[in-house]
Amino acid sequence: MKPYLSFIGRTLLYFGILLLLIYFFAYLSRGQGSF
Repeated sequence: MKPYLSFIGRTLLYFGILLLLIYFFAYLSRGQGSF
């Protein structure tokens, strides 16, 4: 596997984790009625 593809895969992985964290916190805030 090329380092370039590995870099893209790692970036997508970090972006996916960040997106899950944002979605999780948004779900908690909505559940508590903060919005």
